[in-house]
Amino acid sequence: MTALILINITVHRARHRGPFTAGTVTLLRLTAVVLLTGAAADLVAENARIALSERLGGGSTNLLGYPVGWVFGAFICFVVAEMIKRGVLLSRELEAVI
Repeated sequence: MTALILINITVHRARHRGPFTAGTVTLLRLTAVVLLTGAAADLVAENARIALSERLGGGSTNLLGYPVGWVFGAFICFVVAEMIKRGVLLSRELEAVI
């Protein structure tokens, strides 16, 4: 939920202030960190579920699900942040020329 709120704030700010700002880059990086934190929490929860299932004698499999979606989302946020950062640098360079 936090990542969705951050993405909403990022889109809102990009619409009103322009997409190529340092604030947009910061918000996208923060969103990526939140998603990576979600991936870590998902791994911890999955390990806890497996340990509890084994302790209670349940017939659970020990297959650990990797949070690929969380990590992929974070990767996409980092990539878009770097592309926008490059746009910010090019925009500043263009302003210096004109």
